[in-house]
Amino acid sequence: EWYCCRECQVKHWEKHGKTCVLAAQGDRAK
Repeated sequence: EWYCCRECQVKHWEKHGKTCVLAAQGDRAK
């Protein structure tokens, strides 16, 4: 996903980071 600036990316991760990490861990567990 593309962000206009680093700040926008950081804000996105503050909101969705945990969900994304959990999803990634689930994929690895398979």
